[in-house]
Amino acid sequence: MLTEDTLYLDYLSYLSWAIGAGLIVYGLVGRIRLFLILGLAVPSGMLAISASQKVTLKFDVVIINETGGQIEWRKVKQFVGGEYVFRDGRTTRISKPAGGPIGTVVVNDSDRELRIIRVAYSSTPNRPGPGGQDIVATIRPGGTGTSLERVEHFGPEDNGPPGSIKSYSSFDTLDWLAW
Repeated sequence: MLTEDTLYLDYLSYLSWAIGAGLIVYGLVGRIRLFLILGLAVPSGMLAISASQKVTLKFDVVIINETGGQIEWRKVKQFVGGEYVFRDGRTTRISKPAGGPIGTVVVNDSDRELRIIRVAYSSTPNRPGPGGQDIVATIRPGGTGTSLERVEHFGPEDNGPPGSIKSYSSFDTLDWLAW
């Protein structure tokens, strides 16, 4: 079970609405138009500041479960940190991987070993499609692993990565979670 932390920034939105309502009431009672305008502007400005600060804290979490020999996965986007309780009752802390603006934490709640494989793609005529592959992380059963990129492909290692990906450059990479 995945639980997410509450950030102090979450309370900033409530505070901004309370301040805005107070300014509006004061402006209505005192008939001061400036306070009415401030009462509408303050919540918007505070929410923009709060949202801009939260962006740097968010990352993805991929949870892998195994039911009847079949791997099931789910991806939680824009997670800000929290805890995961494994099926055996152990708890682990989940936080953003250090070292990059984006990232993915993989929680392996299965009996299989997982690998995060970074696949390089090129559009040069002599090497189209997937190129080199590097193992970014090996995740033991009941453990966690991280990637500083988003994990965008999931599947058995014997199926291989996709033959091509959509990219805006002539060279790109894809992080693939394989079992």
